[in-house]
Amino acid sequence: MANRLETTVASLILLGCVSCDQVTKQIAVEHLAGRPPRHHWGGLLTIRYEENTGAFLGLGAGWPESLRLAVFVVCTAIALAAVAWVLVRRCPVSSAARLGLLLVLAGGLGNLVDRVRLGHVVDFLNVGVGRVRTGIFNVADMAIMAGAVLLLFAPSFAAERPKPALPSDGA
Repeated sequence: MANRLETTVASLILLGCVSCDQVTKQIAVEHLAGRPPRHHWGGLLTIRYEENTGAFLGLGAGWPESLRLAVFVVCTAIALAAVAWVLVRRCPVSSAARLGLLLVLAGGLGNLVDRVRLGHVVDFLNVGVGRVRTGIFNVADMAIMAGAVLLLFAPSFAAERPKPALPSDGA
């Protein structure tokens, strides 16, 4: 029963993240493309449409299209398949690491869908104060970053084991 529940929860998280990412990107395409940036909360949040042909912060955007395809589609698909394999095979990882991997998978799938369907990733969010700002990102990127933080701070990348019982005092 626990395995069925875990699978259902994992599926809902995966579907929810990918769906939310794709819906928000579609809204960005329809309502932000070709329009000036919108600044909110005194500039803390900027909403601006961008088409990113590269990776994180545009890395590789200037590469030839065939290299971008190989790295950003083929290699990403292989890496995501490996993450999915770890999750499906129920490899021994902590619950926090499992959730981290699931979020990385969800975010990676969201961006991979864009790359395959559009040839670029739709980004539209930017936060910061003054000149200190993030790069432009999307919901998939937030899932990837949350997953990476969970993996970084997960108790260990090993199965959670019950703690050994303390020896009794002989009573």
